[in-house]
Amino acid sequence: MTKFGHFIQLTFPVILLVVAVACNQGVDARVVFEGDTCTYDGPQSLVRNPLVFQYTNKTDGEDLAVLIVTLKPGFTSADLQNYKGTERPDFVDRMIAHLDTAPGNSVKEELELDPNLEYVLACSSETQGVQSILAIWTPK
Repeated sequence: MTKFGHFIQLTFPVILLVVAVACNQGVDARVVFEGDTCTYDGPQSLVRNPLVFQYTNKTDGEDLAVLIVTLKPGFTSADLQNYKGTERPDFVDRMIAHLDTAPGNSVKEELELDPNLEYVLACSSETQGVQSILAIWTPK
């Protein structure tokens, strides 16, 4: 093999790695809708502010969404997890975001969060309500 061939053979994987890292750069937290669940990859508590958030729908429908809410004093994420309805619970103080997207889409957004609040990130279904608590964020 020529010197150029060795050069290409050695540098091509490095170039692919750099491109892969660059594509994911700048995203602080991700949620992927797949099947009937949400998968979360990101911080569990402290988050930078503003936060870059990406959500991707790998399902064939639009039933799943990510909810970002604050709760009224005296309520916890366990109250939200145990809530059985599909309407907004009375103990939700503020609905910061209801994020969903069409099948096959991926959306990246920058979220500005009030540093004096605690945010609950939950996976929700139109038909089943809250499915899981993904994280509890406190902005830095």
